[in-house]
Amino acid sequence: MSSELKLFEQRIMDLARELPGMPAKQILLGKMVRHLNNGTLDRLNQVLAPFGLHWGTWYVLITLHSAPEMKFTPSDMSDVLTVTRTNATRLLDELEQRGLITRVQCTEDRRKVFLALTPAASELIGQVIPVAWQHHVDTWSPLSPGEMQLFEEMLRKLLGKIENG
Repeated sequence: MSSELKLFEQRIMDLARELPGMPAKQILLGKMVRHLNNGTLDRLNQVLAPFGLHWGTWYVLITLHSAPEMKFTPSDMSDVLTVTRTNATRLLDELEQRGLITRVQCTEDRRKVFLALTPAASELIGQVIPVAWQHHVDTWSPLSPGEMQLFEEMLRKLLGKIENG
């Protein structure tokens, strides 16, 4: 555990002693989930950097690659990545400038554009997939398959609560 997280935990526990009834464990777990997310994305960014990518651009590419039959709009991509429309546009602009995606005008509705991978993107994805997969294997290696299954179930339960109120 990082020194930042240890310090946060200590401060929360100190505060909980002063404020009986404080949900210290829940606050700490929330901080740990955020820390885990940030840490995994930081590590993913490190393995993607040699390819000129970061987690956001990689997720756009792999999303388009994983469903070539689907026609994703920029708004769809924003929803899939759970980022703002502004951030999605920034990611798409970055990939378009690098020649990795194109925006294709919809023939039925001129107001719509769809996203498409270029051949250069397909080649890059083929190079990145083994490195990204290894990153995920390494990141989750401390957990057994059973622990990963339990962790997934717990996360889905919490996500359900957050999404459904």
